[in-house]
Amino acid sequence: MTRPLLLVHGQTFDQTYWSASTPLIASPTEALDLPSHGEAEDLRPGDYDAFGRAVADAVQANPAPEVCLLGHSLGALAVVEALILLNHRGTLDQVDRVMLLGTVGEPDDEAAALQRGFADLVAEHGLADPILSGLIARWFDASWLARHDGLAIVRELQAQSTPSRIEAVCRILAERPTLCDRLPAELPPITLVQLTRDQSTPPESAASVRDALKPAQVIDIEGPHLWPTQDPEAFAELVNVWLR
Repeated sequence: MTRPLLLVHGQTFDQTYWSASTPLIASPTEALDLPSHGEAEDLRPGDYDAFGRAVADAVQANPAPEVCLLGHSLGALAVVEALILLNHRGTLDQVDRVMLLGTVGEPDDEAAALQRGFADLVAEHGLADPILSGLIARWFDASWLARHDGLAIVRELQAQSTPSRIEAVCRILAERPTLCDRLPAELPPITLVQLTRDQSTPPESAASVRDALKPAQVIDIEGPHLWPTQDPEAFAELVNVWLR
C-alpha cells in the first residue's frame, strides 16, 4: 500500500520549501504550512501548541488509513508534538513512520536567548539583506553558495515570512516547554537524519531528544542545515528508499 507523505517545513519557510524535491518523491505528498507561515493563520500569543495541532489535524484529515510524516528543524519539532497530541487523541496508529531532519534539542536558556535576540533584531531591522546573508552562510555550504544565488533562492522560499510573523514565532519558541518528559511510551518507527555540517541545529545539540525518541534508524548525511534545498535530488533519493 502506498502511504501519503506529509512534509513539514522549518522556521521562516513554508510549504514551497519542498517544491524542488516533491516531484522526485515516488509517494503522494502533502506539504503543510505551519501557523504564521505561508497561507496558514497567524499564531495567537503564547499558542505554542498550534504547531503540533496543525500537523495532528492534517494527519487526521487525510483520507488514507496511515500516513508518513517528515519534518525539518521546526517542522521536526512540530511532528514530535503532533505525535504526543495524536497519542492523547487515541489516533497515533494513523502514523506509519516518521523521518526527522535537523532535529531541535530540548529548550535551555541559551536557545531561548537566541530566539529572543533574533526576534528583537527582526523587529528593529526586518529581514534585511545583511541579516539574511548571515543566516544563509550558516544554512548552506560555501562551495554551493559560490555557484548559486542563495539570497535570491531563500527570498523566494520566504516570500510570505513578514517580520511580524517571524518575531511572533521566535517569541513563542523562546518559551516552549521541555519535550522528552511528554513523549508517549510507544512511538511509530522514527528515522533520525543528522546533518553533520548543520550549524543551526547541530546533531550534538539534540542528543537528549535523540536518545528519548529511541530512533529505529540514525542516518548521518554530510550536509548543511538546508541540505534538502541544496541537494533536492539526494534528499528525494533518501526519502524514496525510506518509504519502500
